[in-house]
Amino acid sequence: MLNHKNRRGIVLAASCVTAAIIMSCSTFAWLTASDEVINRLSARTNYQVWVLEDFSPPDGWVPGQVVEKHVRATNVGDVDAFLKMTVRGDMLLTKRDQSVSVTASNRETALQKAVELTGEGLASRMAGARLVYRAGAAAGTDGYTYDEAALQGDGVTVDLSAGAQVSVDPVTGDVQFAPDTTGYYLFARSSAAGESGETTVVYDGYYYDAANAACYEAEITASEENVFRVKAALRQKKTVAVSNEMLSYEWAKEKPTDTVEKLLRVRFAGDAGDEDDVMIDIHLTNLSDWTRNLEDGGKTAAFYYNKILRSGGTTSNVMESVLLSAEVLPEAFYSMTYNMKITADSAQIVDGDVVYEAVNAQDWANAPGRMMVTAVSGETVTWEKRT
Repeated sequence: MLNHKNRRGIVLAASCVTAAIIMSCSTFAWLTASDEVINRLSARTNYQVWVLEDFSPPDGWVPGQVVEKHVRATNVGDVDAFLKMTVRGDMLLTKRDQSVSVTASNRETALQKAVELTGEGLASRMAGARLVYRAGAAAGTDGYTYDEAALQGDGVTVDLSAGAQVSVDPVTGDVQFAPDTTGYYLFARSSAAGESGETTVVYDGYYYDAANAACYEAEITASEENVFRVKAALRQKKTVAVSNEMLSYEWAKEKPTDTVEKLLRVRFAGDAGDEDDVMIDIHLTNLSDWTRNLEDGGKTAAFYYNKILRSGGTTSNVMESVLLSAEVLPEAFYSMTYNMKITADSAQIVDGDVVYEAVNAQDWANAPGRMMVTAVSGETVTWEKRT
């Protein structure tokens, strides 16, 4: 397509432990959260720390919209504990790939990898445009004089006077025109002449498959001449598996004027600069209750609880909401799944243990760059980074 911007919406669905954020139209995304508990140094049968989550997703979600997500831990055992929680994850992206012209031999394969257009994503390609080419049009019929074979090859010369005006209802998305024959459909919009007196023509379109009654995104290219030579190809998609090692974690400010970094930003850097970066912003809360630390080369966000987690006790929330950053552009993906893994590590407090050997010997504390207990005063725990 030429000079076209997608608009996106997200729908969320949730279960008691996992949650999904789904973006509809031509681009969509969802978030799944699986909580994991790792208990170590269990000296008694009943020694357990669980991760708790409150997450009530709305029916619709858009980039930049804050969705409440409260995460905390509770001690359901009968011994007190030191606590650390970590955030890691992975993504599965569907991104743009090369475009191909559809032929009889590759049609089935090309459609399997194509991006289907529905609703507003489809209507936006026709809004305020003229239909300048339709599949299988015969010479002399409604001004369409080029066949599908010509379009798949060297392109066709489009007579901009041909074609009917296509109207789209801005509220319902209903259109007066509907495709009927398998093949490409091209539309043209002419912008008003500028100071130079030149009129800009913008092309858009799609590929229609009559067997499935479905429309798919096409890449439209045109030469910069007075009489345009137009080519169309079916846009393909590819799947990119993003492991946690491919993600980066950083503390960020919610607003430039903030003095405190209240966000944990999870970022996947794409291959087209900032245009296809994917960013998940996690809003943190109760910052004074937690000592936070980036570990494992910036691949793990860790939160150490600054209090003793007593038997039967529950921590304050460590996070309060999550969002797909408003800075994410449509070019970043067609669809995206982000799996956020929250882990609780704990070590029991041994009666009379004033040197904290039990907790500091744990794998999750006993490594350079991680935190160790250096003092306990009443209910307050002091953590310091190892060197």
